[in-house]
Amino acid sequence: MRPNKSSNAYYGLGLTSIALKNKPLAQKALAGLKGLDQAKANLLETEINKMTGGATVPPPQVKSAQRMKDEEAVAKMADFGFDAAVVTQIGTIRETPKIAGKLLLSVKRNDILSLVARADSNDWFQVVDEKTGIEGWIDGKTVVVKFTNNKITGPPLVEDGAGVTAEANPVISISNLEQKTTLSLKLNGVLYKIPPQGTKTVSLVPGKLSFYGWSPGIRPAIGSSVLVKGRKYSWTFKINRP
Repeated sequence: MRPNKSSNAYYGLGLTSIALKNKPLAQKALAGLKGLDQAKANLLETEINKMTGGATVPPPQVKSAQRMKDEEAVAKMADFGFDAAVVTQIGTIRETPKIAGKLLLSVKRNDILSLVARADSNDWFQVVDEKTGIEGWIDGKTVVVKFTNNKITGPPLVEDGAGVTAEANPVISISNLEQKTTLSLKLNGVLYKIPPQGTKTVSLVPGKLSFYGWSPGIRPAIGSSVLVKGRKYSWTFKINRP
């Protein structure tokens, strides 16, 4: 099929836009061209990709010599028994995963933070500082992450028996037996705070339950369980001290 005048016009507009470094206009020309002449559209798209350095592939990040040394040193460390972020330079834990987030805590090189989740958010990691119990986000550029192969899990759920009715959601009664420390507990990502010697009852949907619990000065307890519809459970947290 012979290209029509409209396809030539779109193609010419696209090339002119590239020359003027007007990427949005070049993309509009490409969109119009695709329905008229696919061969010319492919050529124009190639030129646009050259202009932008590639359509989707970001430029590779160049690691500093110090960063490579830090990654090598962390890799040689013994397994912590929990997923960790080792601080490699002065950094901050913030309330949200961005530099403008509220500052919660300053950290220094060689501090070790516990990861709340392995997945990052735009290269920010959700962490807990064991000394203070503060939970927030830290820039991935200031830490080296080390995953565990031997994760320490938390206390098991104890089933109390059948629930109120067959239709009821599972219910967990959570007790914090500590005298002075507050328990922070994330259940499927939702945060609960249980005061010393306190008990909280939570109704949840049936199925898999992932939890992450911590107190100041204590390494987090991590694990998962399966909740059955209509059942009651009790859950007791107490720090095991030598």
